Amino acid sequence: VRAMPRGAAVILRDYGLPHREGFAAQLKSIAEARGLKLIIGADIDLARRIGADGGHVPRWFSPVAPFPEGMIVTAACHSMEELQRAKAMGADLALLSPAFTTFSHPGDGAMGAAGFKALAASSPLPALALGGVDERNARHLAGPNVTGFAAIGAFLD
Repeated sequence: VRAMPRGAAVILRDYGLPHREGFAAQLKSIAEARGLKLIIGADIDLARRIGADGGHVPRWFSPVAPFPEGMIVTAACHSMEELQRAKAMGADLALLSPAFTTFSHPGDGAMGAAGFKALAASSPLPALALGGVDERNARHLAGPNVTGFAAIGAFLD
């Protein structure tokens, strides 16, 4: 987080983290000082309590209440049906995956650049590429309705 460029966003997706609220509050402090956005996964109440910039909706999570006005809402999407569900629930942005094969989800079928770009182009939401995206292949994902990329492994040693 300390190395990310100003204006980037961090999504806290470690759902089983012990002391998650304390960690999220520390992360919020670092993000704020660095000019980053902080988005909390699958916990609207926690996002609200720490003053996070947004909330993230994994495919297995169904919010019971709407997100607060002005909060950025991202959603994990893997198909057109999930993109439409995210749009209907009020998401602002889709993390569309897996673009490429990933270490974290090796069994999930990757879309590849052409498949990703085709689905993103027809998405009702702007799409961020996720899944196996790195400095070598990110440029192959540029296309209509693609607003950037998200990564996990690209930031790890």
